[in-house]
Amino acid sequence: MPVKCTAGLHSAVRHTDPATGFRHHGFLNLLAACDALAAGEPAASAERWLAEDDGAALATAVRTWSPDRGARARAVFRSFGTCSVLEPVEDLVALGLLPAPDRTPA
Repeated sequence: MPVKCTAGLHSAVRHTDPATGFRHHGFLNLLAACDALAAGEPAASAERWLAEDDGAALATAVRTWSPDRGARARAVFRSFGTCSVLEPVEDLVALGLLPAPDRTPA
């Protein structure tokens, strides 16, 4: 079943907000969890992806996916909502998953 996640997934990786102390899911965590479930892995595998807070480890795992695996994950994890266009891009650039943009839009 395809899913769309909303409500401000600004960050790529699960983290604790220093101001509130609240834990926030990361959109890469959700993508990896959806991929695990789409591959028929047990729920515990998806839970591990959702709990991962090491951005480098998560990025390394996603970076090694084949195009077919990426397409499978994207087939079920359709989109996510965020109030910011740049924050998700900046996270992906920092993780080495996207090249740095030539310029920042005004």
